[in-house]
Amino acid sequence: MSRLEDDLRTDFNAHSYFLEGGENGNELKLLKEYFYCFQIANSVNPDTIVFSDFLDVCNVSYPMRAMGYFPSDMEISNMIYEMHERDIVKIGHPTTLLTFEEFVILYLNYKPRLELKIGDIRKAYDRMVLYDHFVNPDGEKGVLTRETFVHIMKNMGEKMSFHELEIVVRTLLKTKDLSSAGSGENINLIHAALPPTLTFNYIITDLFGFLNPNKRK
Repeated sequence: MSRLEDDLRTDFNAHSYFLEGGENGNELKLLKEYFYCFQIANSVNPDTIVFSDFLDVCNVSYPMRAMGYFPSDMEISNMIYEMHERDIVKIGHPTTLLTFEEFVILYLNYKPRLELKIGDIRKAYDRMVLYDHFVNPDGEKGVLTRETFVHIMKNMGEKMSFHELEIVVRTLLKTKDLSSAGSGENINLIHAALPPTLTFNYIITDLFGFLNPNKRK
């Protein structure tokens, strides 16, 4: 452990800025604890365990979840791919293993750094509704039409291509490929996959998969 900490003093400076409290903060302390606690939890005999300075990349999600970050299956696959693509000659150990520093770097690279509250999402939704100039077929007020939703995704902020938008909608709706042979970039396919109007609760519960904020105790 002491050797690991000595290595971190020289090699970790570039990354410590992104940790709460820096090199001496609580976040790094917890990462160290979980890095080794996972080895204890998976040991046949915890009383005689010999700690390793490495963690198998296939198990990297467990200490991350202990930190409150729950990587998706796709993110875990990407992490494993990144570790397998390293130069084994340069790192000096099998590509299935990662050091504590590599573990922390993965954690920092993948953990969302933007903390959003339900109120922040509500404000963003209300702003999109104000921008909505399309005809609402149901005559409802304070709801977003699918045409405006798609228009904003394609033309405002970090603009999405048709293919990127198709992937997002397909992922959120858990549907198959929206395109059909010879259809090209037909935006009507995106519209057809969405309901005519998107209420705030629909976006939160049906698209994002969160609990209905109006039903929370």
